[in-house]
Amino acid sequence: MWYCGSGVMLVATEDGSWTVPANRAVLIPPGTWHEVRFLDVTTWRLYIHPNAMPWWPSVCTVAGVSRLLRELLRTSVDFPTPMTLTGAKAR
Repeated sequence: MWYCGSGVMLVATEDGSWTVPANRAVLIPPGTWHEVRFLDVTTWRLYIHPNAMPWWPSVCTVAGVSRLLRELLRTSVDFPTPMTLTGAKAR
């Protein structure tokens, strides 16, 4: 999931293209080739294991984002990554 906090994201896949305005997100199915262009964007990404969300759409979908989810996404950038937890260093 890519959240667009400000600006506009343009997402293209083999199935079509989507314009993602500020305060919306695009849900991209796993394994989908995609290209994202950014127009003055602040963005956050969330990677979700496919087995964790059986309802995930089979094609890209632009979705609204609640205030709670938006704040969780903004806060998540401060969480340690698995590499940080295991002591590995990011390259």
